[in-house]
Order: sequence, then structure tokens, then C-alpha cells
Amino acid sequence: MNSKRQEPTMDKPHTARASTFTQQALIAVALGLLALAIAYFLREVGGMLLVLFAGVMLAVFLDGLTRLLCRAVPLPRRWAISITVLLLLSLFGVSLWFLGPPLASQLAQLAERIPQAIAQIHAQLLRVPWISPLMQRLPAPQQLLSISQDLMPRILGLFSTTIGALMSAFIVLFIGLYLAVNPPIYMLAARRLIPLAKRRRMDELFMAIGQALRHWLVGRFSSMIIVGLLTGLGLWAIGMPVPISLAFITGLVVFVPYIGPVLSLIPALLVAFTVSLTMVLYVVVLYAGVQFLEGYIITPMIQERAVSLPPAFLVSAQVIAGVLFGILGVVLAVPLAVMITVIVQMLYIEDVLGDRTIGVMGDDPWLDTKP
Repeated sequence: MNSKRQEPTMDKPHTARASTFTQQALIAVALGLLALAIAYFLREVGGMLLVLFAGVMLAVFLDGLTRLLCRAVPLPRRWAISITVLLLLSLFGVSLWFLGPPLASQLAQLAERIPQAIAQIHAQLLRVPWISPLMQRLPAPQQLLSISQDLMPRILGLFSTTIGALMSAFIVLFIGLYLAVNPPIYMLAARRLIPLAKRRRMDELFMAIGQALRHWLVGRFSSMIIVGLLTGLGLWAIGMPVPISLAFITGLVVFVPYIGPVLSLIPALLVAFTVSLTMVLYVVVLYAGVQFLEGYIITPMIQERAVSLPPAFLVSAQVIAGVLFGILGVVLAVPLAVMITVIVQMLYIEDVLGDRTIGVMGDDPWLDTKP
């Protein structure tokens, strides 16, 4: 009788372990399905969300310039934002007037030189005994040239000729201008979605995010201008062909940290191959020197108050955003990482963990280990 009564109790631990394992398996499956659903959602609508975020970034940029103007001249905000936009349009028009013709001419020359460089590199590699068999299996230079010539107009005109790109640009401008004209309206609307007890903290969070993004944008644009000028002067000094177009490309892609400077070196090397191997060496030394100045002197001086993030974290964010959202994800990955860093610092490290940070706008935003 006693043995029969004890049999069910002996099976209870086994049954409990089995039920616990089943629950854990179901939770794991549910989390996996949730991750797939989020990834699918981001894949489908992530492009539009990034366009909206680009509009927010434009609003942050205009707001920063407007604040500077209001500090210099006491003006109503609407007048200040109007003057800021007019000044930017005037600067763009003047730059286009003076640099437009030589830049267009040199870009056309660059498009001609890159296929020539590919053909020359192909011919030189064929002379190497252990590379020649592999190169013979690759497409002929004529095929590479035809492919590059067919793709070049599509690449250069991708964002200016498609309807989708025009609509995206219009949305970015629309959102940026309207957010910059009167930000408090949208801030008050967002505050109403937050519980009363948390609204003051949300105000601090919004201010910190805006300040971090403003400082990051000012630093990036300043680095773009300085790096573009230094690169152009250096290319002109060493006698490099099409220095204006190469400097223009370098200044643009520097907006994307770490990955951008590496990409900017590719067209410069291809053009240098059409001149001589000595020119290739000069170009490598020049770009390495400019990037050293940009990474260790220019950017630290400009962004000494900006959010400091580890390079591995930024590159990983760029790779993930590029896989999920394409080129627009790569371009906006770093400001997204800056915004997420500020949110994690304030809402998780400070509010949830109760720990302290040195500050969202400091040289080292990571945990303050001092008691």
C-alpha cells in the first residue's frame, strides 16, 4: 500500500522538470518568433522609418543653426529659421555656381578614368605568373568596362531620377522644416502619451537626445569640410588628376565614420593607377595622413563634448543597418546609435540600475566607476 502511494511522489520531480523544460522551450520559440516578426517588420517598413529619422536629423541640424543665430541676433524663432534656410540655400547656390562646372567636368573625367584603371590593373595582373590562371577565368576587361559604363549612369542618377528618391527627399524636407519651425508643438503632443509622473524625465531625455545629435552633426559636417579641403589641397599638390571630384567624394563619404574613409580611397587609388605606381604610394600616404589628422586631432577637438562610442560598436551598427536597410541604413546608423546610447544611459543605467554615468554629453559616456 505504501509503495503504491509513493510512486506518484517519486515521479513529481521528473514531471516538474519536464514541464519546466517545456515552458522554457515554448518561451524560446516565442522569443524566436517575436525576433523574426520584428526583423520582418523592420525589413518592410524600416526604409520609411529611416526616411522619417532623416527628417528629424534635418530638423535637429536646422534647430542648431537657428539657436546659434538667435544667440548672435535676438530674433523671433520663425524669422531666425527663415533666415537660416535662406542662408543655406544661398550658400548652396554660390557653391554650385563656382564649383558646379569644374566638379561636373571632373566627375565625367573620373567616370572615364575608372574603367581605364580597371583595364590597366587587369593587364598588370595577367603578367604575374601565379595570378594569370585565375585572371583568365574572370570576365575580360571589355566586359568589365561595359558593365561599369552601364552601371555608372545608374549609380550616379539613382537618387535624382527615381520617383521614390524624390518622394523621400520631399518627405525629409517637409518633416525637417516643420519640426524645426515649432518643435514645442510636437514635444507637447509626445508628452501627452507619457504618464504624468514620467513627463519631466521624458523632457530631460528629449533634450539630451537633441543636444547629442546636434553636437554629433556639427562635428560631422565640420570634419567633412576640413577633410575635403585637406584632401583636395593634397591631391592638387602631388599632381593628382581630377582633385576636385575626388575631394568632393571624400568629403561626402566622411559623413559615415570608419567605413566612409575606406570607401573614399578606392576611386582615388583607381585614378592613381592610371598615372603611376609612385602616384599610388603618394595617394595612400596622403589619405592615411588626412585620416590620422581627422581621427586623432580634428574630430576630438570638434566633438570633445559629443557622445563617445567605441569604434567596434559603431562599425557593427553600420554593418547591421546596412544589411537590414541598405545604403540609407549605413548613412544613418551612427546617429541612431548615438540616440540609442543616450536612451540606454538615462532610462536603463540611471533609472533602472540606479547607477551613475559621467554624462550623455561627455568625453566618456560609459559608467562612472567612482563611488
